[in-house]
Amino acid sequence: MTFEEIARFLAGNDVDATVRNGTAITRRLYWIALYENHISEKHREGALELLKLHKRTMEAFFADTPEALKKYQDASAYLEDNAKLTGVGALGWLVIENGPMSDDELVDFITRPEYRDLLPDFCSSLAPSVLARVMTKLTQNQ
Repeated sequence: MTFEEIARFLAGNDVDATVRNGTAITRRLYWIALYENHISEKHREGALELLKLHKRTMEAFFADTPEALKKYQDASAYLEDNAKLTGVGALGWLVIENGPMSDDELVDFITRPEYRDLLPDFCSSLAPSVLARVMTKLTQNQ
């Protein structure tokens, strides 16, 4: 679902329908707000606002079931924390946002000085052959 479709769904349905689809809606709003490429800033901000409201609804629903509430909150915390590594602004996200690119272009892109702080997390996800080329390039640039 797009941001607009989720907004229409939430506006056009009652709390029961929202809760029945609750975790899927939560996950999709997180994805739009924090992970997905080629999303407008307006939609990211809107998704974050809807997410705040939706999480309150879901947490109120789970209030009488502490175990379910904890699982919901833990899943939300994971999505928030993981966004720092793979979400908007992370090097992997930037590669997709600026891609497609060949392996050589990828190496040139990720070894730019402005991405130095993002590189360690990104390198942990690279294939060994690409990582070797990145390390060679970094050594040459010193």
